[in-house]
Amino acid sequence: MWSTVSEGVIPISNSLSTTGPFPFSDFWSSVRSPSEYEIQSRRRMLTSDNPQWELRAKSPEPVEGASEIDITFDHARFLIYVEAKLGSDVSMSTTYDPRRNQIIRNIDCLIAGSGDRVPMFWLLVRDEEP
Repeated sequence: MWSTVSEGVIPISNSLSTTGPFPFSDFWSSVRSPSEYEIQSRRRMLTSDNPQWELRAKSPEPVEGASEIDITFDHARFLIYVEAKLGSDVSMSTTYDPRRNQIIRNIDCLIAGSGDRVPMFWLLVRDEEP
């Protein structure tokens, strides 16, 4: 079945055509925030005027919880994260970083996790109106 689906989806360009095994796909993967973001976020929180943020920055727990990626396609040449918004809105902020929305957070995790592979982010949205 995957070979039929991938004929129209995966070969976005010749450079991305799968030449080896098909990508591993997974649903609802838990992905931690990049370590560089954690470091910068702790620094920002320590210098804020918010006592809750300062306490959180001093805690050994991750500043930001793991992101849940709806679908991942993991291949030696590319990494694709799919976010599906079919009945809910994008979270416009996180608890400890009001300027960081769900899409930015997922793309940040994607870029950090892709290494030398091509990162791709697909956003599927269902409109409420026809």
